[in-house]
Amino acid sequence: MKYRKILHLSLVFTVCACANQVALTGGDKDSTPPKVLESSPPNGSVNFDGDVIKISFDELIQIQNQAQIVVSPLMDETPKFVFSGKNVVVRFQEKLRDSTTYRIDFRNALVDYNESNPLADYSYVFSTGTFLDSLVLSGKVSNYLDDKEKQKDVLVGLYTTTTNLLDSLRPLYISRADESGNFVLNNIAYGKYFLAAIKDDNRDFKLQANELFAFKSEFINLTKNLDSIPLYLTQSRNIIPGATGIDGLFPNAIVVFSKPVSHLQMETPDGIAIDFNLNASGDTAFIKKKIEFDKIVLNSNLLNNDTLTISKAKKADDDNKELRVSLGSEKIRGNRIWVKASLPVQSYNNKGFHLFKDSTEVPINSLKLNTRNVFEITFQRTEELNGLRIVVDSAAVKSGEKVNSKYDWPVAFAGESTMASMGFVLPADVHDNLLIELRDDKDQLVRLIHVKDETEIIFNKLYEGNYNLRVVVDENNNGIWDSADFEKLQQPEKIYNFGPFKLEGGWDLLGNKLEFN
Repeated sequence: MKYRKILHLSLVFTVCACANQVALTGGDKDSTPPKVLESSPPNGSVNFDGDVIKISFDELIQIQNQAQIVVSPLMDETPKFVFSGKNVVVRFQEKLRDSTTYRIDFRNALVDYNESNPLADYSYVFSTGTFLDSLVLSGKVSNYLDDKEKQKDVLVGLYTTTTNLLDSLRPLYISRADESGNFVLNNIAYGKYFLAAIKDDNRDFKLQANELFAFKSEFINLTKNLDSIPLYLTQSRNIIPGATGIDGLFPNAIVVFSKPVSHLQMETPDGIAIDFNLNASGDTAFIKKKIEFDKIVLNSNLLNNDTLTISKAKKADDDNKELRVSLGSEKIRGNRIWVKASLPVQSYNNKGFHLFKDSTEVPINSLKLNTRNVFEITFQRTEELNGLRIVVDSAAVKSGEKVNSKYDWPVAFAGESTMASMGFVLPADVHDNLLIELRDDKDQLVRLIHVKDETEIIFNKLYEGNYNLRVVVDENNNGIWDSADFEKLQQPEKIYNFGPFKLEGGWDLLGNKLEFN
C-alpha cells in the first residue's frame, strides 16, 4: 500500500489595529470581451476536409441566443455548437460541398462567462477549395408602411434559382438584417443570383403567406462588390389576413383582403364548409352564421391556389356588457356628429335621435349607421352653436334583447380660433397621381386626398397637435396603394413618409417643402 505524505502548514497572522478600516472589493468590473487565442484549423483556411472546428478563447465562454448564429451557405442540417470551458466546438452534420467557401457569423452570441461581455461580430471563414470567395453585397431593408419599425428576424438571402419561388426554395447565401435593416452578405462566389428578404417569423427560411417579403426585380450577375441596395418589405401575396374579427364591433368574423377576390373558399380545419357573403367591392368576406371555430382555412385566387390558415379573433363577452351610446369625439368640427354604440346594433329608431338648441329642436338632415356601429348625423350648422345638445331616447337602439338608456349630452364644437391650416409644397418633378395621407400622432388617418397635377396642397381646419404625412406614388392611378407581386417581380408602389409636424392652435403652418429621395 502506498501512502502520501501530507504537509500541514500553520499560518500565523498578526492582527494590528488600524485607524481606518476599508472594505475589501473585487476590483473594477470586467468590461473586456473574450479574445480568440487560436482555432483549428486556422480562420481563413483552405482545402478543409474535416467535419470539426475548434476555437479557443482566453477565458470561459458561453452563448447567448444561439439563433443569432448564421452559417452560409445554408445547410440542410444545422451544425452542432458545443461550448466547453474556454472552447467552442463546431460539428458539421452533413458532408460539405466541394470548392465552397463557408462563413460562420457568430454576431454577438459569444460572451464571457462572468460578465456576459460580447465578442461583437466575430466570424469564422474557411473553404473546401483552394481559395476563399470574397465578394460582398450589402444594403438596407425598410418597411414602406412603417419606416420606424425595427427589422428583427429579417432574413436576407441570395438564391441560385432562375425563378422567384420564395415559398418553395431556400436561399444559398444568408444573412440577417440588424434592427436598423442593414445587411451584409460576405464571401460570395461569382454567379447569377436572385436577392430577396423575408421576415422569417417561423425561421424556416421560406416565405409563408402571412410573412412580409422584399426582393430585387432584376437578377444580379455578381462579378464585383455591390452596396447600398434598397429592399422594401410588403405584405405577402397582396393579402391582409389580420382582420379576422374585430372584437365588440362585428357579431360575426370577417376576412379583409387588400384587393377584390374573384375566387374564395372557406372551411374549418376539419373540412367543413363555411358560408359567407362578399361585399359589393369584393374585398371583404362576412361569415353568415355564428358558428364555433378557432381557425379558418382560406383558398383564394390571391393565394395562387395555396391555402392560408388564420385564427378567429377573441370573442367579445357581449352578454355581460351594457348597451350604451355616447359621442364619438370630444369636439365636433363641421356639420357632422358621430354617436357610437358599445355593442353591435341590430336595429334602431331614427326618430329617437334629437338635437336641441336650448328648448328648440334642430332638424337632422340625415342619420346612418356604418359597419363599426357608429351613427353619423348631419344637420344644418348655424353660426351660433352654444347650448346645442344631443338626445337619444331610451330604447332607440337595440342589440339583441338589450336596449339603450336615455342619453342627453352637450355637444362641444371646436372653435375656429383654435384651428389652423397646414400646407405642403410638392417637388416640381413629382406631383402626378399621388395619394397623400395626413395622419395624427396615433397613426390614425385624418385626411386623404388624391393629387393629380397640383404642386401645393393645404389641409384646413385642423386641431392643434403632431401630424405625419404619408405620400403614395399611385403609378397605376387606381386610387389605392398596391403592394408587391413577386410572381410578376413587380415592386410595391413607392411610399414616402414625412414628419412629425407640430401644429399650434390658431397658427398656420404653410410652405413645408417635401423632398422625395
